[in-house]
Amino acid sequence: MKSRLFSQFDPVAEGNKELERHLKLFINLEPDKRKALIEVLPEREGSKTKAVSALIIERLQEQIQRSSVEIGYIFRLLRFFLEAMIDEKTTDDTEDQWAEDLGSIGFLSPPEKEIFIQAMSQIREAVLPSVVGEYKRRLYGEGVFPTLSGVYTTVELRAVQDKPYALGTKVEDYQPQIHDTVGVVSIRIRVDSKNQSDFCFQMTEAELDILIDALRAAKTDLSALHDSIVFQEKG
Repeated sequence: MKSRLFSQFDPVAEGNKELERHLKLFINLEPDKRKALIEVLPEREGSKTKAVSALIIERLQEQIQRSSVEIGYIFRLLRFFLEAMIDEKTTDDTEDQWAEDLGSIGFLSPPEKEIFIQAMSQIREAVLPSVVGEYKRRLYGEGVFPTLSGVYTTVELRAVQDKPYALGTKVEDYQPQIHDTVGVVSIRIRVDSKNQSDFCFQMTEAELDILIDALRAAKTDLSALHDSIVFQEKG
């Protein structure tokens, strides 16, 4: 193998066969459709939520006449090579080396190699400069802890009773007296962890205000940290 990216690549491994399928899917697109995918790549990589990513894919479905699943596969493929262009271990690899390696394992035919090289060159020239900063911020921002991948909330009203039903008492004698209601927010936070991906809890409106204030304070702390670094650099 000529590149570091594919130096230990096993083409018969099941997980690696996906690369060939996604590669063929991208290569077999018409030139204008490949161009459309590459042009929207900076926006896709800069999207902060799954909802924004889904909107981008939805917008592309009619344009390139492929399903959302197929477009997702192609974006995953392009991100694989884009990250390899940024990663210090593979940043010296060239698209020609990748094409030679993919050709040697039968993933690309000679005509397909030329299409691949042209596409990777477009990504290196037009996409890489606009995403490298965000990619490195994301890399260093992840640290050693799981990172946020989703937040989901529901709201409801619950009854406030004087004497709720006690287990074992006669139901015939139970006369609920509801004199108030209280609003409750149920929250599910999802992180990219294999051990525990979801954290679920509930809060009253007053407790929600406390959490919001704490998060706003943390954002103020970040701004103060940034301002102090900029001040030191100027000083």
